[in-house]
Amino acid sequence: MSEHPDVLLYEKEAWASGFLRLAGIDEAGRGPLAGPVVAAAVIFEPGYIERELAIVYGRLTDSKAMSEKKRDEYFDILQGAAAVQVGVGVVEPEEIDDINILKATHKAMGIAAAQVGADFALVDGLPFKGLPCGHKAIVKGDALSISISAASIIAKVTRDRMMVALD
Repeated sequence: MSEHPDVLLYEKEAWASGFLRLAGIDEAGRGPLAGPVVAAAVIFEPGYIERELAIVYGRLTDSKAMSEKKRDEYFDILQGAAAVQVGVGVVEPEEIDDINILKATHKAMGIAAAQVGADFALVDGLPFKGLPCGHKAIVKGDALSISISAASIIAKVTRDRMMVALD
């Protein structure tokens, strides 16, 4: 664990404060002109992530910094692990046009957080109102928090697969 001392910093702070249902939250699809915005919330069981960090998650980082093949591998690992809970929120283009992309992103994040029953969240980006739990916003969090990195991968792969299906 010493080779990656920082990727659990925010998680350890939250766990020490008593938040055991800690979700990392990130989105995909805010920049493109087509398709939905997708947010994911990922909760790791505290002991699981510390045990598995070096073996499975040692190279987990921002999804945009990974190859498609690596993202798909991590997506399957995250979706298949019993000690990992995943929630996904999707807001479709018609609603994005009605409420704007920022509100749509926040709505998708709220849906994802509610699905996993988060009691606290680490969110990539800036603070906002509307999550069903308290949160800490972390700019560039997808590279600084392993929970947000995991959410980044789930959101991006989910959205990419939706867009391929639409094609």
